Amino acid sequence: MIALAKAAAMAVAMAGQQAGLPDSAAEALGCLALNVYHEARSEGAIGRRAVAHVTLNRMRDPRFPDDVCGVVTQSAGGSCQFSWWCDGRSDAPRNMQAFELSARAAARVMAGQIADPTDGALYFLPKRMGRPGWTRDLRQTAVIGEHRFFE
Repeated sequence: MIALAKAAAMAVAMAGQQAGLPDSAAEALGCLALNVYHEARSEGAIGRRAVAHVTLNRMRDPRFPDDVCGVVTQSAGGSCQFSWWCDGRSDAPRNMQAFELSARAAARVMAGQIADPTDGALYFLPKRMGRPGWTRDLRQTAVIGEHRFFE
């Protein structure tokens, strides 16, 4: 479980309520919102939604954990799947406006209100990284904002 400060928890609750999610989805939504915030807070709406979809696509794939928080906090081969989770820095959002946008995007994606712009991607990386060897056998599905998406 990822603990959220009061302001962040309130933003998640409001976003979930606006998207029509049940209160029982709050923990998963909090994990998803943090992942969107840390991975795509500087992106536009479609970029934030794309990262949310990748997280949920992983949750539905048998190669990954079957819950949102498990996907977000997963480590493999000695490193975290999402670098912000194990970078040693605080995970608390410092920009509440960006976090609120991330929570809204996460909630709408979780509620099934937004189509997947990544075409089922399970991975993404910044465009500035080029095309690392681990992506060789993957199909690039989209380029959105500053990220490339792969399945």
